[in-house]
Amino acid sequence: MIYKNILLFPGGFKPFHDGHLSILESHISNIDKIHINKVYIIISPKNREYITADSTLWFLTQIKNQLVDIYNINLEINISDMPSPITKCYNIVNHGEFGEKYCLVTSNKDTDLKRKDEFVKNYLYTGKYYDLLKGEQSIYINADIEPIYYKNRTDNKNNIPISSMIIRNDIINNDYINFRSAYDYMLSNHIVSENLLKIYFKKIYNLYYFFKDK
Repeated sequence: MIYKNILLFPGGFKPFHDGHLSILESHISNIDKIHINKVYIIISPKNREYITADSTLWFLTQIKNQLVDIYNINLEINISDMPSPITKCYNIVNHGEFGEKYCLVTSNKDTDLKRKDEFVKNYLYTGKYYDLLKGEQSIYINADIEPIYYKNRTDNKNNIPISSMIIRNDIINNDYINFRSAYDYMLSNHIVSENLLKIYFKKIYNLYYFFKDK
């Protein structure tokens, strides 16, 4: 029997940035050297301030081929059709097939790790969602997750972890230079081009004014 190891990465991703990619990357190239067959990135359908799920989907779709090539994965990116992307993860597993093993991708925050542990336990033998016909459907993947810090900002926020909230403020301030600093890794690894990032910045900057003027 050949098992398929599948990562489920739920989140708001408003916007998706180097910090998110670092978490995903750490699970793909994990400590246990477990081969990953497929990755789902599941975007929350809820807006975060003025950033929409559609804008996040657009950006991730633009860089999908680069992620597939670099990490050698089968990648599926969707906006959750359920209010919670975590609930959608459970729904995917519940409709999974025998031989598929799922791991929830999370940061190393205590609350996130607790959610990851709970997810794994729910699908192990005697777990809440254990299915006798499918067997154990979850797997715990050890990931060496290190925060990604700002390095090239022009203000006093260097050496602190990249934050979606800070990025949203950069957009509000029409500050592309500091916005760009949250994408240094993607830029240097040719996952995103300078031109694409500028288009994305303009896209979500325009969203801010659209919602602001409503």
